[in-house]
Amino acid sequence: MAAGLNGFGDDRRGVVAVEFALIIPIFMLMTYGFMEIGRALFIQNSLGHAVYEAQRYAIVHGASSSSPADADAIEAVILEKAGMLDGDLLTVDVSFAPDNEPGSVVTIRASYAFDYMTGLVPLEAFDMTSTSAATIAR
Repeated sequence: MAAGLNGFGDDRRGVVAVEFALIIPIFMLMTYGFMEIGRALFIQNSLGHAVYEAQRYAIVHGASSSSPADADAIEAVILEKAGMLDGDLLTVDVSFAPDNEPGSVVTIRASYAFDYMTGLVPLEAFDMTSTSAATIAR
């Protein structure tokens, strides 16, 4: 039996396959995590930009404007500016305090239901939100 074990420690066949099998799960998990973080940042940035653009639209389209904005028009601006976000997962809430007249405050709150791409990680979906409030100029 000792003769069969001679040179056993010198045999390097299969080492690369074993190392690959040990490293690939960690590499794939990191890649998946980077993709999810990047996607979440993209969605949060897109949502914030859409709310900002809707706020700009709302403050210049007050009641004294030639085309006054209402909640539906502001929501349409958010949907237009949200780009690649799914409109079915987007919820918009617009409120005017006290009304749509110049000097009043418009508050826009949008939330997006973020869910993970593949479901490999058993985490719950959550809402991303963006809020903006500004005084109507005209």
